[in-house]
Amino acid sequence: HDLPAMVWYGSIPIGAYDPEQLVSIAEASRWPRMHRWITRQLAAQSETRLQPLEKILSLTQAKPAAFQVAALKGMHDAFRGWRQAPRPKNWNAWQTSQAVQDHPQLVRELNLIFGDGRALIELRSLALDPKVDLQTRKLALQSFIAARPKDLKSVCEKLLSQRVVNVAAAQGLATLEDPKVASKLARSYRRFQPTDRPMLLEMLVSRAHFAEALLEEIGKPKGNIPATDLTAVHARQIRSLGDPELQQRLREVWGELRDSPAERKAEIQAWRDRLTLETLAEADLSQGRLLYQKQCSQCHMLYGEGEKMGPDLTGSQRSSLDYLLENILDPSAVVGKDYRMSIVETVDGRTLSGLIVSNDTKRMVLQTQTDRFTLSHQDIENTTRTSQSAMPDGLLTNLSREQVRNLFGYLMHPSQVALP
Repeated sequence: HDLPAMVWYGSIPIGAYDPEQLVSIAEASRWPRMHRWITRQLAAQSETRLQPLEKILSLTQAKPAAFQVAALKGMHDAFRGWRQAPRPKNWNAWQTSQAVQDHPQLVRELNLIFGDGRALIELRSLALDPKVDLQTRKLALQSFIAARPKDLKSVCEKLLSQRVVNVAAAQGLATLEDPKVASKLARSYRRFQPTDRPMLLEMLVSRAHFAEALLEEIGKPKGNIPATDLTAVHARQIRSLGDPELQQRLREVWGELRDSPAERKAEIQAWRDRLTLETLAEADLSQGRLLYQKQCSQCHMLYGEGEKMGPDLTGSQRSSLDYLLENILDPSAVVGKDYRMSIVETVDGRTLSGLIVSNDTKRMVLQTQTDRFTLSHQDIENTTRTSQSAMPDGLLTNLSREQVRNLFGYLMHPSQVALP
């Protein structure tokens, strides 16, 4: 199982100075995974050296179907986030094999990157076709959005009321600096599945106009967005936009983030006094698990569930109340360099906050609370690495005392509990 990876790690340096040697290794290899990794590296270098990629495509035609699919996926891995890439001379003939045609979405995306206008027409048609299954329509729309076509707004607006597809439609609209789009997204909040709403909220705090529409909807007596759905992560993102009026409106409709060391120490002490052993013994652990899934699982793993954006909590000092209080209420006091938040400003006017997962000469991968963005460097205006933890202050701001009790009771419990 591990041998392909070991050989690949040893082969990586070869590609930097002699990619033809990687072609020879691929020709001799009987590991499809090795073939995928080599194709990925050669594709990533294709702007300056296209011939090695063409050679590996040629030799792949004589290999079993698994190798052809591996090469296709390797190219797709390499070009994710690219707007344009040089088309291999043998691409048109190579893509006609049955093994490759069994992965039409990957072929369409690569054709789009290679500058085939027909791919854009096909993607638009698939996204709008009600007879096509929803998942295929969603993938087609995501690829269509990546190309930034002129009719992006009209296509996405048509799909904003369609469940499953509407998440991708909102992502497309979020790339546009348009106050009318902002209001439409905020008013459409309840049309999204509850599991998709955090992603929509993240879009609504990426621009000043969008955040204004979001806070206006929260402030309405019968608005579509409850204030309790806005987390401390969203609140800090709104503050990072640097608009004093938005910050004041945030305080009015949501609450205040405590920033000073004195305020944080006072809050920690207040919760230490409230969360006594007797109080924690009354915690509803099942409800605590539900709260954990909503508040924490987007970034942390616990008992094998959740995301790996932050440290795995399973083996941490969860049994210590002080440890939990200090890390939850003052997360930036001590933060490792791998967990420092970065603020990325894009050319189209968005502000995104998260952890930089990878960064090379062509693209950056940014993990936010709800999504992973692959951004071409030509789409990035500015990147600021902060000293703050990606975990924000104020996570307990909108929770009742009972909810905090349940959450801490669950976090301090030594084993997993059932959901209610």
